[in-house]
Amino acid sequence: MSRSAQPKILVVDFGAQYAQLIANTFTHEVKPLEIEILVVEVGTSQQGDRLYRIMYDGTVLDEQGFAVIGGESDEMKARISSVNPYDDLRAAVKNAVAALSGQTRSLGAADLEVAVLERGSHRRCFRRLSDTEVADLVAAERAPH
Repeated sequence: MSRSAQPKILVVDFGAQYAQLIANTFTHEVKPLEIEILVVEVGTSQQGDRLYRIMYDGTVLDEQGFAVIGGESDEMKARISSVNPYDDLRAAVKNAVAALSGQTRSLGAADLEVAVLERGSHRRCFRRLSDTEVADLVAAERAPH
């Protein structure tokens, strides 16, 4: 079957099925750990992107513009809520580092794993930035203007 003839699997369908599995597991079993996942549907433009955060209990949240998962996600989300999701990569990394750092710690490039969504004909729709790319972005963020 050609790739174009394959049935389209919608990210929201996948998310709903996964959420149901998580909910069933974590409401009936001993909770060995809590997990959250982020399912992303990459649109043909940034406005068409969809972000679905699946909580450890199976709750699915439709995130707008950006998503924060794990640990202190509510605090980080509050710190980054005024950010424009259409900023360039340099501004996005600057704002993300500030949100993740908060007032009590300082983060460097070695503390970060950064990925970006990429549109195109590639099967994989995201790209992990190399350590060098992240270091350059973080250094540019800290350089005086």
